[in-house]
Amino acid sequence: MGPDNSAAHGYLLRCCLGESVDRQQATDTYRQAMAVEPQVWVATFNYFTFLCQKWFGSHDHMFEFAWTVTSHAPNGADVHAMVAYAHIEQWLYQLAFDEDQNADDY
Repeated sequence: MGPDNSAAHGYLLRCCLGESVDRQQATDTYRQAMAVEPQVWVATFNYFTFLCQKWFGSHDHMFEFAWTVTSHAPNGADVHAMVAYAHIEQWLYQLAFDEDQNADDY
């Protein structure tokens, strides 16, 4: 896999989670993937995961990324699902980490 393969960058972002790299390195890897293939799902989803509060970001970072991605995506692009995933991640965090008894109300 080479630098012209968006999937390679996308899966490298998954490795960033396990290696606990800094956010700038993960962001650079995401940008490299987008330079090869804008709106590529695997890189977008894995960078989104990196930005979740349970990993190395926050709910604010996660939602900001989700809304930014969808605002720049063409109609029908897979990455529009990021907003729904952000809400699911918010709910899961409340349920699992905050142990919020009212998480299901979210």
